[in-house]
Amino acid sequence: MSKLAEIKLICCHFTKNLAYFRASDKQKFLRYDFLRLANGNFAEIAILEFCKLSGGKNEKYRWQKIVTNQEDFKKKIEEETNLNLIQFEAYIKTIKDYRDKYLSHFDEDTNIKLPNLETAEKFVCLYYNYTIREHGVGLYPKDISKFYKESFEEAVHLLNNHFSQSR
Repeated sequence: MSKLAEIKLICCHFTKNLAYFRASDKQKFLRYDFLRLANGNFAEIAILEFCKLSGGKNEKYRWQKIVTNQEDFKKKIEEETNLNLIQFEAYIKTIKDYRDKYLSHFDEDTNIKLPNLETAEKFVCLYYNYTIREHGVGLYPKDISKFYKESFEEAVHLLNNHFSQSR
């Protein structure tokens, strides 16, 4: 599998887990232990997938190692995320800190909060669309936003049909 195909796969894993996390993050579902755990796992997998794409300077799939027109891509990051590159790198650091302190090592920080994943979502969409332009669609969705919507709707449908009854 080529690096660009691997990036598309990681982007799809991020997107599906984010959609499932958001769909299951409703009070009526979180009363079930199973769904509380699954909901947290969806968020954590999304964070881990995002870190594969942007987590550290040495990450295999970091955009700086893949994108050929760096200046154009930097501008697109700023446009899509509404952050300059310094702010974007600071955002990435908050995600990495969560991963390192909570997911990987479980430091005793009781103030740890799940990072907002909207900026990560915007970046992943941008990166995915870049790989589609460079590598073609292949076996992957043509439209990652539509893929998110379909994944979200699938989760809502399953949750409503199997977990909506009162406990």
